[in-house]
Amino acid sequence: MKRTGNSKLAVVGWGRGMGHTGHMYLADAVIAQAKAMNADPYFFISKTVGKDDPLYPAEKVHIYQRVFPKYAKIFEPQGNLNQALTDLAGLGYQGVIVVVGADQKQAFQYLEKPNKEGVPVYQSMGLKKLKVISRQETNSKYANEEGPRATPMREILMNPNASEQDKFAVWRRDMPQALGDQEVLDLMHKAEERMKIIKTQTKKLKEFIEKARPLLKEADNAKRLKVLKFVKESLNTIKNEAYEYMPPGAGYTQTMNIIKKNKPVSSQFLWKKPNQISGSFTDQQLISKGFKKSAYGSWGGTQKMWDNLLSVTEQQNPLIDLTPNFPNYSKLVGEFIGVQNNKIALRIVSAELKPGTKPTEKIAKAMAANRPITMAPNYVKNRTVVADQDENLGESVTESVDYLDEK
Repeated sequence: MKRTGNSKLAVVGWGRGMGHTGHMYLADAVIAQAKAMNADPYFFISKTVGKDDPLYPAEKVHIYQRVFPKYAKIFEPQGNLNQALTDLAGLGYQGVIVVVGADQKQAFQYLEKPNKEGVPVYQSMGLKKLKVISRQETNSKYANEEGPRATPMREILMNPNASEQDKFAVWRRDMPQALGDQEVLDLMHKAEERMKIIKTQTKKLKEFIEKARPLLKEADNAKRLKVLKFVKESLNTIKNEAYEYMPPGAGYTQTMNIIKKNKPVSSQFLWKKPNQISGSFTDQQLISKGFKKSAYGSWGGTQKMWDNLLSVTEQQNPLIDLTPNFPNYSKLVGEFIGVQNNKIALRIVSAELKPGTKPTEKIAKAMAANRPITMAPNYVKNRTVVADQDENLGESVTESVDYLDEK
């Protein structure tokens, strides 16, 4: 990260922004607030990629830079907001203003609250001051404008009855006018292709899980781990028909690059984020074992090295419908990533609030930091596994929950 100016105060925007006009309103608010306070502006785009974020970070950054060419350097992808704020403190900033949408303000105010040691979270990052405001509180000319949402843009691409003209009409309407028609069309086609391949592969995974379930049910605890390992390897084989791993730092388990089918996929070297590695290891310990660290903080090693390290990772895990647990959300989906301290660990991959409701702080904090939430097995058992936004596979989360029940 490089400084965008010489001030001691930074104004920060953060989001998974797909690049539509509504997200440009937030970026404009960041720039306007920075001007008003003689501060340095920053706008961080999450590195998350998946069915709800089909555009890659570099593609989204390019959109922002086309709309705000004079401020091109303020836009960059980041892994999580907490680390970005820590990095800003390391650059010498003493105070930060975080600008979010009005419906997200309360959730992000966790940054101002004390941590377990009684110290405000922002101070633990090295900052002296921090305040969260909504974009509606800035003097941006779009402060009171209600921008489009990404959901209709995704829905139209998966609608079998929608024509090419119907799809383009929605994307052209919602994307910034700074982009030409051909640019919008190209982005639309990329998003559509990626979402359809993910849907196809998810169906294959669902069918495989149905066949593998009896093996898990019948296996005793000693054999269960062997069966699970076989299942994971088989799932990877299915995925590799159409996917290859994204470069280090591209995101979590769903962030895979779409490639041509039947292209060989190397399985000799695998990259993992730190929170996908079981146990506690220092950088030096991992290096001594032959692992390599990327510039983005991910670690790479062969499958045998990971097995020896007792790593826990699954490149495509079940997506669990958590909406019944959090009724203020019209849609809340968590990706099962494993078991931590006898609790189910889930990474939130999609969250949409019901109109007029406020976000749950636990969910907002987890999404901002790109970290999983944990839930007791009885709160997750029998929840459905979802394939995409509108398709319910009717599958229950049983493997890990049943295993914990048995123990």
